[in-house]
Amino acid sequence: MFASPNSDVVKIIDFGLSQKFASNEVLHDQVGTVYTMAPELLAGDYNEKADVWSLGVIAFMLLSSSMPFYGRDRVHVIKRIVQGKFHFKARRWASVSQEAKNFVTDTLTNDPKLRPSADEAQHSLWLRQKRRKPPRSIDEEGSEDADKYEILDKIQATMASFATYSKLKQLALMVVAYKSTTDEIGYLRDIFQQFDTLGNGEITVSFALITDPGKNVKHKFLIVSCAHIVAARIQNTIPRAL
Repeated sequence: MFASPNSDVVKIIDFGLSQKFASNEVLHDQVGTVYTMAPELLAGDYNEKADVWSLGVIAFMLLSSSMPFYGRDRVHVIKRIVQGKFHFKARRWASVSQEAKNFVTDTLTNDPKLRPSADEAQHSLWLRQKRRKPPRSIDEEGSEDADKYEILDKIQATMASFATYSKLKQLALMVVAYKSTTDEIGYLRDIFQQFDTLGNGEITVSFALITDPGKNVKHKFLIVSCAHIVAARIQNTIPRAL
């Protein structure tokens, strides 16, 4: 779903059936929405790569407004999933890049052993192209570097201050941050993504290690610790939080 009516940010929701699992653990419960289920999930023996299959189904739907495996009833849908056959014949696929089609094909590989992991899928050529920024002139790059250093200074000071706050104040900022909408704190998300060069949800540059040396800073911590930087943007959030 979209983060807000006017946003182009898409969020994956409804993790009510999700659970933590140990490395190399095999799961057996057949749960989920049938048209996103991986073949091995239907067979009752699966691991985290079943989620990569579901991601491929969602990517297929976002790119074409249609489902890769459809049928008149549940039995028919399951049969198509087990066969693992889909196509790019719909009219919308004519305007979709080959790299995007390769991403869908790879994530919808029937054999989980040959299917990419979540990390491998994240570093696919298609997604790397989406993250790539257009070239800038030397003047623009110089100006951008200056802006980055200014942002780093502000975030460094803010995160250092956050570490000294009382537990109550930290909790209050956490409530405000969690009650804020994507539009209200999108500014901080954009900053985080700017420095998250690996795309793994963590920033590893030295300024981020102030509060806990040796640990990386995750997106959630930056949003919470810097919530008051954008107080003007989230002034309507405080009544909601309380």
